Amino acid sequence: MAVASPVALVFSSAYALAASQLPVHQDRECMTFSLLQHLGLLGNMHVVAPTPATVADLSWFHSSRYIAALQTAEALSRDEELEFGLTDDAYVFPRLFEYCTYVAGASITAAALLSGADRRVDVAIHWGGGRHHAMKDRASGFCYVNDVVLAVETLLRKSPDAKVVVFDIDIHHGDGVESAFYYSSRVFTVSFHKFARGFFPNSGAPTRIGAGPGKYWNLNVPLDDGITDEQFLEVFELIAGRVVDIVDPTYTVVVCGVDTLGSDPLGTFNLTATGIGWCLQVLQEMDKPLLLLGGGGYNAADAARTFAHLTATILGVDESYTSAIPEHDFYDR
Repeated sequence: MAVASPVALVFSSAYALAASQLPVHQDRECMTFSLLQHLGLLGNMHVVAPTPATVADLSWFHSSRYIAALQTAEALSRDEELEFGLTDDAYVFPRLFEYCTYVAGASITAAALLSGADRRVDVAIHWGGGRHHAMKDRASGFCYVNDVVLAVETLLRKSPDAKVVVFDIDIHHGDGVESAFYYSSRVFTVSFHKFARGFFPNSGAPTRIGAGPGKYWNLNVPLDDGITDEQFLEVFELIAGRVVDIVDPTYTVVVCGVDTLGSDPLGTFNLTATGIGWCLQVLQEMDKPLLLLGGGGYNAADAARTFAHLTATILGVDESYTSAIPEHDFYDR
């Protein structure tokens, strides 16, 4: 039976197999989907299988040499790995290119559901996306292809007069997204993040405001360690409201990394799923087509619980609905 819902989740079994190849998030996407299923949330939205990205799709942002390196990653020399950033926390793993095509393709699919003459939903979700550190010709920070940039490009191509605002609430600065749109007056980028010497990716200064046609279209918001739900919401609500009022975007994109949780092993903020959900409610009430992507989140169980809570929030389900984690295989480990 068809689901009458303004919300779509991009996922499939083939996608799950590919997404699970990423070592740092090996189980996270499957855990998230399983939890959504066991909570009964899937019946409240469309579940759409992604179309893997083609080389042509990837080339909207990435260089041909870098794409070729991803295709042959397991055969690269050490010097080539270093050249393309395929080392340290973005090292080569089996079936890397398949992973890249599915993650990029899922975000492109989600963006297509929101845009153009064939628009189907008001909110599209790809929790396995948000790979905001990947550069045009380099991998970085667990990110190999920048699905955020590719999704925004999809929105712009399907709607030639569109303007997009990207809100990045991952604890790490969205450096790859900033680099892609730094000179653009069609994409306003806002990154809320920790900014401190030695904290990855060592970028995101508030003095970086865009350049050329994109001057004043890039905003970096440094935040302190230990920031709480209430403090974060106060800053987010003020800035998001003003940006949307000024830009009047056609689409809003959120990089919703959950490494801002107090329990995250790589984070230093003190947010909860409830607080992150408040931010999404602020944006949903602005009544703009909304693309939700994931991002960081390095405790898989906590990330899955949070993504489930955020999905319930968007669907308008009472937050207590996700307070108890049902018994199933993933949580027996």
